[in-house]
Amino acid sequence: MREKIRNYILSAFLYGEDPRNLKDNAQLLTTGVLDSRAVLDLVIFIEREWNIEVAAHEVSVLNFDRVDDVVAFVEAKVREKLP
Repeated sequence: MREKIRNYILSAFLYGEDPRNLKDNAQLLTTGVLDSRAVLDLVIFIEREWNIEVAAHEVSVLNFDRVDDVVAFVEAKVREKLP
């Protein structure tokens, strides 16, 4: 999951960036690396990839600022779906 999310961010928003430069704890949203459109695209990717729904109130700095945050959020959403 982590690699899929990292690869998506790299290919969609940081094209040409050395993958080693994308640290899992780097702030992406609060520093402007990702803008609101990028976060929307990331949400759509996540919803399709893991067949989950992301509510509007869940799209926040707490869940989408860092790769670590996104992974933790998606893991929690996937766990919610389990019987």
